[in-house]
Amino acid sequence: MKKIKKILITVIAFTMVFTLAACGGGSSEETDGKEFSSAEELLKAVYDGFDEEYKFPVAGGSSDNMNEEGPGAFNVGDGSELNQMMHFPSEYTEKIEDAATMFHLMNANTFSAGAYRIKGDLNEIADAYTAEIDSTKWMCGFPEVFVVIKAGDYMIGAFGDSDLMDEFVKQAESRIANTEVIVNHPVSQ
Repeated sequence: MKKIKKILITVIAFTMVFTLAACGGGSSEETDGKEFSSAEELLKAVYDGFDEEYKFPVAGGSSDNMNEEGPGAFNVGDGSELNQMMHFPSEYTEKIEDAATMFHLMNANTFSAGAYRIKGDLNEIADAYTAEIDSTKWMCGFPEVFVVIKAGDYMIGAFGDSDLMDEFVKQAESRIANTEVIVNHPVSQ
């Protein structure tokens, strides 16, 4: 039964992603400089801080590592899947050491986030990621805001509804030490 549930969640997630492509109480405790052992742990810390009014059904990960109950680790060896799901620029996937994603189960464009441990120039990758988002042709259910947050050697990219993006940034800033929002702008439609 659990395997069937996992398969169903994966099918639903991919159906949403491809359909959208075709169609277009929380805590605020800072981690006090805690080093995260993984990108998945970082995203979980941020989402766990969401105020109850902003909580929504979330899943994450890559197709070979789907977590139907929260953020999931993403296989960084599959640049095309990362580009399809998160619009991360494929040409920079070799600069990712670790990645995790999470997305709204009802509409990935309402909220999607990825955390990436980066080796190399984080600002260069953030610029390329922003250009990729700006060049995306959103057909329907398009996100309102795109943000990139720098947190040590992690880059967090997220897009979606402006209220959810505000909550995401608020929780990232309050739960992760030394964060810096380096991109926060409306998504072109």
